[in-house]
Amino acid sequence: MKIQVKKLVDKALESLTDQQRRVLVLRYGLDGKGKRTLQEIADEYSLTRERIRQVQNTAIAALGKDECAGLLASTITHLEDALRKCGGATSADILCASCEFATKAEQNYIHLLLMVGNSFSLSRATDAVDQYWYVDEQHKRAIDATLDRVHQDVEGRGEALLSDEDMRNLFENLGAEHKDHLPTYGDAMLLSLKVKRNPLGEWGLATHPEVALNGLAGYIRLVLRDSGEPLHFNRIADRITELRGKSCHRGSCHNELVRRDEFILVGRGLYALDSMGYRPGTIADIIAAGIKERGPMTQKEIIEYVSRERHVKTQSIVLTLGKKGMFTRDDRSRYCLAM
Repeated sequence: MKIQVKKLVDKALESLTDQQRRVLVLRYGLDGKGKRTLQEIADEYSLTRERIRQVQNTAIAALGKDECAGLLASTITHLEDALRKCGGATSADILCASCEFATKAEQNYIHLLLMVGNSFSLSRATDAVDQYWYVDEQHKRAIDATLDRVHQDVEGRGEALLSDEDMRNLFENLGAEHKDHLPTYGDAMLLSLKVKRNPLGEWGLATHPEVALNGLAGYIRLVLRDSGEPLHFNRIADRITELRGKSCHRGSCHNELVRRDEFILVGRGLYALDSMGYRPGTIADIIAAGIKERGPMTQKEIIEYVSRERHVKTQSIVLTLGKKGMFTRDDRSRYCLAM
């Protein structure tokens, strides 16, 4: 069912003073130009932020009284029903998206109505949980207590990541006593600021390098770890494009791979993580390391040794062995380091 939210709110706004109406329009972006800050509105009126805040609060209070309240009552009731369908507590964005009675273009009007209705309360954001709307204290206690337990559990795991299924089970187990007052697992976890999900659906601390994914290097690291094997930089770039939903330039990806020591070139355009056991260096460096580790080796032994570290053609290894001044052979035709 569609309700003419915009039409009803605009009608209610007519009862306000010009200044009150203008402040709400700007503050909530009802003109379709985005929400303005208190400071931006204060600058327009040459007033202080605090004075604009007072005008805003007075205007919102006026919308909850008398004729305005009657005009908006039905819409606010539908909004309360939508919040309860979301589990009684959720973010404003999730709530707006779930309001089947309003269009997407009317979402800013919904944000304003949440402030007007006495049926809703807004939590205070913390460093662990984002602010959210809730219908009663039971729902707030359920969210806060469950997320606090989840945070403690995940913190205790350190660098370990959880699959989506494991996180769902953890959430449901830790919130079992509050299950009648909890929103869905997915909606509840979106409120967490301390625990987040990466593009692979894995959960961990928001500061975890494979969750925070700061910059292109974070995505490269995630893609290589997920593959479990070396990948060509073109494939890495394509996979990043799939994960983040926007194009990853192959040249940029290659440049990032080249400039970071954690990414090891193991073949023509092939890269691996240093944590996969690959050592940095050229083919000659790998051969030298093998000889230092094992002593003189035959050509066959060197080819087998290098092939575990590098994805290169046999001919490339043979050509490297033939370079003068790098390697020599003993009386048993085994290769040694040249002095």
